Amino acid sequence: KVIPARLIGKKESGAVMEVFLLKRLKLNRWECLVRHAKKLKLEQTIVFGDGKLKAILKEIKDDGNRILEFIFDGIFEEIIDELGQMPLPPYITEKLEDRDRYQTVYAEKGESVAAPTAG
Repeated sequence: KVIPARLIGKKESGAVMEVFLLKRLKLNRWECLVRHAKKLKLEQTIVFGDGKLKAILKEIKDDGNRILEFIFDGIFEEIIDELGQMPLPPYITEKLEDRDRYQTVYAEKGESVAAPTAG
């Protein structure tokens, strides 16, 4: 099942940052793609949803991906379900009204961040 893995947040300076969750490493640690990543330094924080979710840059990998540690109260999956957007491919231009319509018939447990293009 595809999760809403695209998050839009802001640095404390107000700069907009886009985070795409790639792979869960621990309960609150994810490998991510970060748009405008060069503007984000180690230990800097991105804030999502008026502080409901925060992410601290912990590591910069050799391939350019970032390791973010998320800080939140509650259940992470419920928070990203509220704040995140579905990772739609560029050829889908209309707004996604019903997230369930984007899942394949095989979708059960959610941690996929890839678009279901075959099924």
